[in-house]
Amino acid sequence: MAHSETKKSLRPHASAGYGASGSRNSNTEDTLAGVVTQIRSFFAIIRSRWLSGVVSALVVGSAFAYLFLNDKPEHTAVSTMLAQSPLDELLHSDQQARERKKDAQENFLQNHLSVMKSRRFSVELASEFTEDEKASIVRAFVKGDGVPSMSAFEKILAGRMDATRQRDREFFTLSFRHPEAEIALMVADRMTAAYLKLVQREIKETNQAAAEMLRLQAEQLQAEISELEGKQRDFRERNNVISLEENQDLLAERLKGIDANRIEARLDRFRLETKLGNVKAALGEDGRPFDNPFLANFANNERLRQELDKLNGQREVMALRYGRNHPKMRDLDSRIEAVEGNLNRNMEMALKDLEGQYTNVVSLEKRLDDDFRKKFTESIEVGRLADQFLVIGSEVDAKREALTSLLRRVSNANVVSNLPVDVMRVVDPAFIAKPKLAKRKLVAAFTVLLAGGAFFGVPLGMQLFDQRLKCATDIEKEFGKGLLGGIPKLSRVKVADRPHVVRDNLDLAKVESFMAVVAQLELTSKQEGPKSFVVTSTTTSEGKSTIAANVASGFVQIKRKTIIIDGDLRRPCLHQFNRIKKSGGLIRWAEEGYPMDDIYGEDSPLGIQKLKGGAYLLPAGGVFPLPSKLLVSTKIDALLRKLEETFEVIIVDTPPVGLYPDALIFAKSVGETLLVARESKAPISQIRQVIGDIDSTGAPVLGLVLNDYSFGSLNPRLAYGGKGKYKYHNNIKKHAKGAGRVKSKSMVGKLMAEDVEDDDNLEAVEANGKVAETAKSKLKSTPLKLNNKNSGSKSLIGKLMSEQEKKE
Repeated sequence: MAHSETKKSLRPHASAGYGASGSRNSNTEDTLAGVVTQIRSFFAIIRSRWLSGVVSALVVGSAFAYLFLNDKPEHTAVSTMLAQSPLDELLHSDQQARERKKDAQENFLQNHLSVMKSRRFSVELASEFTEDEKASIVRAFVKGDGVPSMSAFEKILAGRMDATRQRDREFFTLSFRHPEAEIALMVADRMTAAYLKLVQREIKETNQAAAEMLRLQAEQLQAEISELEGKQRDFRERNNVISLEENQDLLAERLKGIDANRIEARLDRFRLETKLGNVKAALGEDGRPFDNPFLANFANNERLRQELDKLNGQREVMALRYGRNHPKMRDLDSRIEAVEGNLNRNMEMALKDLEGQYTNVVSLEKRLDDDFRKKFTESIEVGRLADQFLVIGSEVDAKREALTSLLRRVSNANVVSNLPVDVMRVVDPAFIAKPKLAKRKLVAAFTVLLAGGAFFGVPLGMQLFDQRLKCATDIEKEFGKGLLGGIPKLSRVKVADRPHVVRDNLDLAKVESFMAVVAQLELTSKQEGPKSFVVTSTTTSEGKSTIAANVASGFVQIKRKTIIIDGDLRRPCLHQFNRIKKSGGLIRWAEEGYPMDDIYGEDSPLGIQKLKGGAYLLPAGGVFPLPSKLLVSTKIDALLRKLEETFEVIIVDTPPVGLYPDALIFAKSVGETLLVARESKAPISQIRQVIGDIDSTGAPVLGLVLNDYSFGSLNPRLAYGGKGKYKYHNNIKKHAKGAGRVKSKSMVGKLMAEDVEDDDNLEAVEANGKVAETAKSKLKSTPLKLNNKNSGSKSLIGKLMSEQEKKE
C-alpha cells in the first residue's frame, strides 16, 4: 500500500514537469496524426472501392488509347515571315515621328497577328484555291468526292490553320495541319502568298487614300490662296494702296501672329474634319475598325483587342470540346461580351473625344477670328486701308506656307504609293515540322494520367455521392446522437460463433469493442434501478441480434443479472444462436392468455432459460403472422415490470424499426433504445427518420452502434482492435508469472489484471472471469476511451467493476 501511495505522490511532479515545449510537441503530434488519419482515410476509400476504380481506369484508358492511336496522323507544315515597316520613315522623317513609330511598333505587330487569325484572311485564303485543290484538301474530312460549300471550306481552313508570333520579335509562324504532307505544304505556302498579297493590297489602298486626302486639302488651300490674292488686287485697285507706312509695322506684326494662329487653327480644323469623317465612315462600315490608327490606339483598345482575340481563340478551341450551353462556354461568351462592350464604349468615347477636339478647334478659330477683327478695328484709326492690305497679304503668306508643307507631304505620299510594298517578307518557305514528342509517347502518358485519375477519382466520387451511413462522424453530424461504440468486421469469426464472441472470449479486439458498448450503456444511461433497452436497426441485415447477444454477455461479465428477450416475432433467431428448442416463448404465453403466475417455473409458457455464460433468454416461441396484435396488450408492460424485479438489465431484440412498428410498441414499455447501424448499409435520411420516430416514444435513442466498420475508414475514435498492435496479454502474463496466479480467459479479468498492475496486492484472476473480492479498486487509465468526458484516471471497465464491488 505504501508503495502505491509513493507512486501516486510522484505523479503530480511528473505532470508539473511538462511546460510549453510539451504542449507544442503535443499540438504537433496531433496535427501529424490528423494528416496521417486523412491519408489513411483516402486510401481506405480507394481500398473499399478498388474494383470500381480498376474498371473505370481500364475503360477510360482503353477508350482514350483506342481513339487517339487509331486517329490518322497529321502533318504540320510551317512557314515563317518577317514583319518590317521601312515605308513609315518616308512619311515621318522627323525624330518625334520616329519615336511615335517605335511606341506603335508593338501595336503594328499585333495587328498583323490579328489579321492572320481573322475570318477575313481565311476568306481571302479560300479564294486562292482552285476547285481541284479544294477537293484534295477536304477529301480527308468530308465523305464523298464532292466539293463543300465555300463557307464550309472556309471553316475547314480556319479550324486547321494557326498563326503565332515569337515573343518580342517580328517573326511570325503560319502553320497548317493535314493528314497528307504535300497538301499541308501547299496550303502553308499559299497562306504566306495570300497574306503578302492581302497586306500589299491593303497598304497600297491605304497610301493611295492618304495621298488623295492630302491632295484634296492642298487643292482647297490653293483655292483659298487664289481667292485671297484676288481680294488683294481688288483692294489695291479700289483704295489705291501702294506702300505701307513704317508706323504700321508693329501692328502688322501683331496681326500676322494672330493670323498665323488662325491659319494653324483652321488647318487643325481641316485635319480634324478629315479625321472625324474617316472615323465616322470607318465606324459605319465596321463597329470596331482596328485599321483606323486613331481608333486602334485610343485608350486601352489595343489591350482589349488582344484580350478579345485571345478569348475568341480560346472559344474556337473550347467549341471543339464542349457544347454551346456548357458552363465554360457560357462563362467564356459572357467574358467576350464584356470585352466587346468595353471596345464599343471606347469606340464611342473616341468619336466623342474627336468631336470634342473638333468643337474646341472651331471655338478657337472663332475666338481668333474675333480677336483678329477686334485688333483690326482698333487699327482703323491708324490706317484702315493700309491695315486691311497688310491683313490680306499676311493671310496669303500664311496660306502659302501651309500649302508648301502640304504639297511636300503629298509628294511623299505619291512616292510611297508607287514604291514596292515590302512590309512583310517570307523567311522560310513551308516545311514539315517534327513534333518534339512522339505521338505514341504522348498518348501513353495521357492514358496513364487519365487511367490514374479514373482509378482515384471514381471511388472518391462514389464516396462523395454515397448517402449511406459511412463513418462515426456522420452519426454526430447528421443525427446529433452519441456513438456508443463500433463493432469491427467479424468475417474471420465463424457465423455460429459470432453471437458468442464476448461469452467465449474468441477475439480480444472484438471483445473489447462489445465491452466498450456495454461500458457506454452503463455510464450514459439515465435509467435509475433496473435498465431496459430495445435493440433495433433501420433495415435488415445490420447485425442487431448478434450485437444484442454479445451486449447481454457483456453485462453478465460485469456482474449484471441480464435477460435478453427475443422480441422479433417475425424472424426470431436467438433460440438458434443458443440451440434451444421452441418449447415456449412470448407467442405461446400470449396464446395461453398472458399468465403472470410463476413466470420462471419450468411449466411456464414463457420458457425462460439460463444460457451458457450466465445470461437468461426469453425466446420468441415461433413466428406469428401479426405480432402487433400480441404486443399491444398491457400484459407486455406488466411482464417487463415483473422481470425488472429479478433482473438488472433487460435487452429486447426487435425487428428493424424502419420496416415494422414492433420496436416502437416495445419502446413504450422500456427505458431506452440502442440503434444498430451497419456501415454503408442504410441511407442517412432513413436513419434520421427512424430516430425521430423512436424519440417520440418513451424510450428515446440513447446512441448508435456502428457495426461492421472497416479499420481506417474515417473512424479514428472507435475502440482499439483489428490491425493495431495494442495487446493485453503481455501484462497479464507478467503478473501471472510474478505471483503464480491463474491466467483469466475472460475480458474483464484481463482488463482488471492490466488496470491494477501498479498495485502490490493483486489477487488471482480466475479462469471463469470472476475477480476476487480483495482486488484493489485503484485503477489506471486504459486505452478504452470512447469519449473525452469519460476519460480519467480509471478505465471504463475498471469503474464498472469498482461500482459493482461497492454494491456488494
